[in-house]
Amino acid sequence: MARALAFVLFFFGCVAPTIAGDRLALVIANSEYRHVVSLKNPVSDADLIEQSLSRVGFEVLRYNNLDQRGMKSAMVEFRRKLKAGVEASVFYYAGHGVEVRGTNYLVPVDADTQSEEEADIQNVSVNSFLSLTENTNSPINIVFLDACRNNPFRSLRSSASGGLAAVKAPRGSYVAYSTSPGSVALDGEGTNSPFAIALADSIQRSGLTLEAVLKRTREIVQGATNGEQLPFDSSAITGEFYFAKDANSKSEVVASEPIPLPKVATTNDSSGAAALIAAGDDPEMLAIVVRKFGGSVWSELANEKLKKLRSKAVMKETASDEIVASTEPEKPAVDKNQFISQYRSYLSTWSLGNDVSIESIANYYAGRIDFYGKNVTSTELMAEKLKFATRWPFRKYLERDGTVEVSCNEVVCSVAAVVDWEVQSRSRNKTSIGVARLELGFDSSSMRIVLENGVVYSRSSGQ
Repeated sequence: MARALAFVLFFFGCVAPTIAGDRLALVIANSEYRHVVSLKNPVSDADLIEQSLSRVGFEVLRYNNLDQRGMKSAMVEFRRKLKAGVEASVFYYAGHGVEVRGTNYLVPVDADTQSEEEADIQNVSVNSFLSLTENTNSPINIVFLDACRNNPFRSLRSSASGGLAAVKAPRGSYVAYSTSPGSVALDGEGTNSPFAIALADSIQRSGLTLEAVLKRTREIVQGATNGEQLPFDSSAITGEFYFAKDANSKSEVVASEPIPLPKVATTNDSSGAAALIAAGDDPEMLAIVVRKFGGSVWSELANEKLKKLRSKAVMKETASDEIVASTEPEKPAVDKNQFISQYRSYLSTWSLGNDVSIESIANYYAGRIDFYGKNVTSTELMAEKLKFATRWPFRKYLERDGTVEVSCNEVVCSVAAVVDWEVQSRSRNKTSIGVARLELGFDSSSMRIVLENGVVYSRSSGQ
């Protein structure tokens, strides 16, 4: 299924002073269409974007499967909140989109457009939304349009284009497309499109400007699609905006624990794990890993290998000059069952809720962890785990039978399984349940967790 053309319009203007730190987002996903083909990924794509925006301080107004009246009502609500004054606003739309006579339209779930003349009556034009952000107390307005590039209306296929029209960035704006104009963006093989996965992850990366977020998204999408999808952009901005800050950025919001995101396999992956494995026992290559990935778990493991290699070199220099023919004994085969047992022990311990201390959980982790792509210390991670445990004192994680996968190299043994989870806060009368794939990477020597990653397949909340 061809997937969404997405573009971002980023506006700066001379407006009234804003309320520092306030951020507002409107997220709409349309998938269950009544008169045209339905789409499988918009809701799950919007879930990712909503979670990422919430992580970096946005209040999110979220809607699924809106008709035209519902879309316009949501837009009006969004504008009225903007009038109160915010630091920045974001609008994300996932669903069908179509271009007719040079105008781009977002398609409501009740649209049944039979002619060009009906396009403006039954759909929602992009221009009508952009006009909503004018004369509001929001100096920064970002719009992501993740709209399916296949024209859904059969009667318009001779007149409407196969995708949205190219939008030239107006003064003070930034326009980025998930693929080049006239090309088809891909939907992906799972429950999320490559663009949504890459964007949701990049939004949470500390210290990236908007341009850097889109650049990183572009690189991931291009790699994930083997070059078939090349995001495109047009810029006319002079200012900077950070979704998540580091010490040098201007944004006041710091991203908290990254959400579990589906992985996108890239052709140009240069992760610390890959670099460490490629370095082998070459001291020079290991030294490069230490410098390039300084402060990460991969840097620490490379440094440990260097120390062992140097120690061996010293022993050889001080040993007798007599050469004894010998063969190095083969390394014993890795006992994968011990790592599976450690994985299950972790799930069982984390499921004990308030009956388990954070110190008990900390014992499973190494001093530094690659946590959903972010290098953190054990202390930093435990602070986030404590927040989660306080919010959800009752937790249950059950591994599904037959889903365990184990892969090991000389550095890490990775164990992954499909997990059914449920968390509750009885004091708040809240419950959240879902299904996820949880991956834990264990140091092959210490058996402590050095990597944690995962994919949320489904999630629902209730009272």
